[in-house]
Amino acid sequence: MFHSSLHDSRTRKREKDGLLSLSLLIDNCLIETTCFISVIFRFLFYNRHVGVIYSCLRNKKDGRCDEKAIYVISRHESIDHAELTVIEKVAKSVCVEPILLYHVAAHDECIFEHSRLKPPACSSIDSSSSNAEWVELNLQQIEASYGRLLYQVVASSNSRTPSFALRFDGQHFQKITEQPSGCLSSPISQIRFSLRNRNLIYLPSDDGLIALIHPAGVRSDLLLREAQMSGVLPCLAPTAIPEKQNCTQLITPNCRYPNETLTDTSQVLKHSKCRRTKDFQLNGDWLLFSSDPMFVLNWRCTLKDGDDDFTHSFECFSESWVGECERPTRGILHINASNSTFHTVFDEEEAPIRTPEAEIFTSGRISITDERLILLKEDHLVGRAYSLWLRKTEGGMTEKVKQDAESYCVWPIESQIRHTAMLC
Repeated sequence: MFHSSLHDSRTRKREKDGLLSLSLLIDNCLIETTCFISVIFRFLFYNRHVGVIYSCLRNKKDGRCDEKAIYVISRHESIDHAELTVIEKVAKSVCVEPILLYHVAAHDECIFEHSRLKPPACSSIDSSSSNAEWVELNLQQIEASYGRLLYQVVASSNSRTPSFALRFDGQHFQKITEQPSGCLSSPISQIRFSLRNRNLIYLPSDDGLIALIHPAGVRSDLLLREAQMSGVLPCLAPTAIPEKQNCTQLITPNCRYPNETLTDTSQVLKHSKCRRTKDFQLNGDWLLFSSDPMFVLNWRCTLKDGDDDFTHSFECFSESWVGECERPTRGILHINASNSTFHTVFDEEEAPIRTPEAEIFTSGRISITDERLILLKEDHLVGRAYSLWLRKTEGGMTEKVKQDAESYCVWPIESQIRHTAMLC
């Protein structure tokens, strides 16, 4: 049970330099154990409609903030443009990029699962009236974000639009459509990209079409919800999948399912009849090779036997994007060999605040071989999150491992690949 009060003796308010700060002592009562957590929130901006709250989640030894967060609260389900402009300036004043803010639409109930998020109404919006923020990227930015992968269009603002795919060739995005003779590629004259979701694009020259793209062809309801979460997009309808295709590039990839590996005794089990996770070649040192999404520059993890046949303890060290060594992340990895699922239990007192959503997922599916480890999370907001790990003692990425990872629709682009030369 969690409870807090703004009026009892454990709550302190103070106003300094024109800013209102609120210190809360929260009781965390678990059965017979009671602990107190002190949380200090500072209102960077507030009026009768919205407020912007700042909090430092963790301090460094020298007293500077190590992990910070800001929260935007509102009395209404939407925020007008003028207030959004103020919020953007306030966020930048504390070195938080506004693009990192997420709209959670949790007004009158607590939301614990992303799948329960309620998207705003979109039926009254079309591409001409959409106020979504679209940007044009230069060639280097496109290469870093999209690489040379083939992207399937999984949903669009026009339900009658025939299926097509996109691929960046280094100079232009090529639109790939079906013809009686096969595939036809034609350069797209103008394309813009969403600031909220890189899988969301806008094609002004194609009747203002807004489309959702994904390299693995993921047609996820959650992905559609995230694409429309800003409340300024038209409704997106999933593209129809034809029974027959003359263009092979428009065929949705057949991604291998991770449980094929854990039931393949010739690859990962020492004994043909044994299904214990201790028989998987999992223990040892692993280095992060690539991931999507990306949270840190580098990871190094050491896995050891846990308390039973289906658990492994891990200790991981991460290196931030500015080259700083972060505190260790420790926990227990639980594996269900019958369906290749896993879940992790983190040592909450040790792990950085972002760890549950970082490259070590809280749950998902796992594929293990002697050379590599793949973690997949199908319900992530990017549509399909992955992290690919290589053994520290092996010779890095090989053609064999590359082809094996591709069978799971894991195609690392250059910007997602880590150099694995950790300084920590």
